[in-house]
Amino acid sequence: MSIYLLTVVVVTAHYTAYSYIEPFVQNIAGFSANFATALLLLLGGAGIIGSVIFGKLGNQYASALVSTAIALLLVCLALLLPAANSEIHLGVLSIFWGIAMMIIGLGMQVKVLALAPDATDVAMALFSGIFNIGIGAGALVGNQVSLHWSMSMIGYVGAVPAFAALIWSIIIFRRWPVTLEEQTQ
Repeated sequence: MSIYLLTVVVVTAHYTAYSYIEPFVQNIAGFSANFATALLLLLGGAGIIGSVIFGKLGNQYASALVSTAIALLLVCLALLLPAANSEIHLGVLSIFWGIAMMIIGLGMQVKVLALAPDATDVAMALFSGIFNIGIGAGALVGNQVSLHWSMSMIGYVGAVPAFAALIWSIIIFRRWPVTLEEQTQ
């Protein structure tokens, strides 16, 4: 259950800002729609780097990778508004953001599968549903921030659940290591 709670919180953090990144880039940063599209492509493409990193290190260090990626997500969300003054800054931030989200996604799936080896189909179905709840929750939070506060704050508001997710990940991964390598550390 702890891994599912972590999933919904970290996905909510991500989608609080990600759901509104295009209007943020255009209306807050003042860049073109074409740049916003390129930024989304860059963020998605950076996931390949995250996948390679997780592929090389994930079997031995899944917990550390996921917690580090959550910390990286937290930093990216906190720096979203300060980075809005430069296309280069937003581009670099998007690369790290994409890497972090891919590592988080892969790492959480590995954790779920390792914790339920006898019911992987049910565990992954739950994971998928809970992930989607996080998407909806993040979009809702981002919308409320945009309507009642300011779209410029979506990164800062997303950083709040990211911080909670970071603390929670450290607690649960220390208490319940999954892989044999992590249990002996």
